Amino acid sequence: MYEKAVAFLNQRYGIHSGGVGIVRVDTGEYYISVWNETLNSCVDLCAETGAILEAHKYNKKSRIHCVSQGMMGVKKSRF
Repeated sequence: MYEKAVAFLNQRYGIHSGGVGIVRVDTGEYYISVWNETLNSCVDLCAETGAILEAHKYNKKSRIHCVSQGMMGVKKSRF
């Protein structure tokens, strides 16, 4: 799961700062979402929000990883 998230993070953002959330659902499928890139901070959401909502839409149980990349390198979180 972590490797899938990092691969998508690198594909999507390259060397730039960014974040992705990945959800593995009970069927073995993965949903990946990205940070909401907006100039309006009032609508900022966590990177994993889209993937969580996608799993919820299909009524799937899930396990979440969140991966972000910034000036300090790649960070990993588990929920």
